[in-house]
Amino acid sequence: QVFLPWIKKHRSPSTYKSYSVYWKAYLLPHFNHTRTLADYESHHGNRLIEALCSKYSENTVQHARALCSAVFALAKTQGYLPKGSSNPWRDVKRTVAAQPVKDTVAYTQKEVELILDALNQVEGREEYSAKMAGMLVAICFYGGLRPSEAAGLKWEDVDLDKKRMLIRASFVAGTFRETTKSTENRYVSFFPQLRARMVLWALERRGGVGVGLSG
Repeated sequence: QVFLPWIKKHRSPSTYKSYSVYWKAYLLPHFNHTRTLADYESHHGNRLIEALCSKYSENTVQHARALCSAVFALAKTQGYLPKGSSNPWRDVKRTVAAQPVKDTVAYTQKEVELILDALNQVEGREEYSAKMAGMLVAICFYGGLRPSEAAGLKWEDVDLDKKRMLIRASFVAGTFRETTKSTENRYVSFFPQLRARMVLWALERRGGVGVGLSG
């Protein structure tokens, strides 16, 4: 009732969404409306971390721990912890390792082309959505962009002659942002396969006129 509304007001939509998901999935069962800030102690946090480590990866445990730390830090600064008490999460310690994660394997070019071909075969009401999805897949694979960066890309930032893109915006959680995750603008070169698809996309959508890729 306090922390998430504060995050929604002071942080980005993506941060709010991420915290909401982690709270519901990993932390709500632990706090379960029975624990209070007044009686919460570090050993409670230790047990939570141990329980998470027994089921989840290091990345998940780290994110859950960071969220707990942020919750108690805000409670401390806003006076919700008992007067004179310290933040119990400062003394929460890791005693066990998290679960190992299998290495992920990227799609090969052949697999990506099969995906693009399948999307290109869609007809009827789903045709436009399928082609849009195919364009995003191609941009991410042949250009190496994050999905949020591909969604925020505009024609004015694409140089087809030099086969490169200026990455300076993103589209996150339904919001267009004039910045990227790293907050730094950068040029990204792309493969000839992507240039060919971009040329066709422009000709099909707007007769080659430079407009936003989403157009």
